[in-house]
Amino acid sequence: MSIIRASWKLSPTHVPTHLAGKRVALVLLSAIGDVVHGLPLVNSLRAASRGMHLTWIIQPVPHQLVRDHPAVDEFVLFRRERGWRAYQDVWRATRNRRFDLVLDPHVYFKAGVITGLLHAPRKIGFDRGRTRDLNTLFTTEQIPARPLGHVMEQNLEFLDYLGIPRRLEWGLEATAEEAERYAPLLPPADQQTVAMVLASSKPEKDWPAERYP
Repeated sequence: MSIIRASWKLSPTHVPTHLAGKRVALVLLSAIGDVVHGLPLVNSLRAASRGMHLTWIIQPVPHQLVRDHPAVDEFVLFRRERGWRAYQDVWRATRNRRFDLVLDPHVYFKAGVITGLLHAPRKIGFDRGRTRDLNTLFTTEQIPARPLGHVMEQNLEFLDYLGIPRRLEWGLEATAEEAERYAPLLPPADQQTVAMVLASSKPEKDWPAERYP
C-alpha cells in the first residue's frame, strides 16, 4: 500500500468551524478526467479549512497527474488490478485512524466499498437517484436530489451541502523539469500557447478530426 504525503500553501479565505482542524477523506478514484473535475472541490475545501488534514484515495494513473498537488496532505493508492486485495490494502493503510468526514463523489460500488471501510461518523455521497450499484448503502448522508448534470458541477454540490464557498481553481502547474522537457515541442511564439489534449482512452468518445473547424 502506498501513502504519499504532500504539503499545501494555499491561503484560506474562510474557515468553517465544522472542518477546521478535522481529518477529511476524499474517495475519488478515477479516471483522469473525473479527477481533474474534482480539483475545484479539493481546492475549495483547502481554501476554506485552515488546519484540515486531507487524505485523497485515488488510483495510480490519475495520481501521477496530481501527486504534487499543494492542497492535499496525503494520497492513499487504490490499485484496482490487485482485485479484492486492493480493498484490503486500503483498510490496512487506514484502519488505525479515524476521519471526521468522508466525501464520496462517485456513484459506483467499488467507491462505496472503500467509503464503507473508512472509520468516520459522517460519510457523504450522492442521492439515491444518481447512484448505482447500491452506493448509498455505504454513506450516512446524501446531498440533495437533482437531475444528472456535469461531473464538475455535481462535485461542487458537496461544497454547497457543507456551506463552503466554491472556488473554480485547479492548481495544476508544470514543474520546472516538465517545462524544460516539453518546451521543444511548442512552436516559438511571442504570446502564450495553449495546448489541448483531445483524445481519450475510449475511441468512441473521441471527436473525429474532420469535424473540427
